[in-house]
Amino acid sequence: MSFVKIYNGKLVASAGYTLNVGADEVFNSGSTYYIFVTTMDSTHAIVCYADTDNSNYGTAVCLTLSDTTVTADTANEVVFNSGSSKYISVTTMDSTHAIACYRDIGNSDYGTANCIYTT
Repeated sequence: MSFVKIYNGKLVASAGYTLNVGADEVFNSGSTYYIFVTTMDSTHAIVCYADTDNSNYGTAVCLTLSDTTVTADTANEVVFNSGSSKYISVTTMDSTHAIACYRDIGNSDYGTANCIYTT
């Protein structure tokens, strides 16, 4: 069985695997909080976050993986909550649909869910 753990602040993998990282990709060029990511398929993911430079609106961006390179489709970011959003979580339902859940500060702190989908 393989596993990953943190030892002295470093990632360590069992069974002789070595972990490496690719280059960084900026998906939001402002202050970003409550970051959560989910896979859509083997080359796509959705990252959801509170965009503090946009009134903490709940925002989503598609990420694409090619080999070890991540590309963020920032030109097509989507606001899924036009109000302050906290404690964001997102999960994949299938290859074209995900559900984001969050605390909607602008709506009496209600727990709220929204579908994010690809076309």
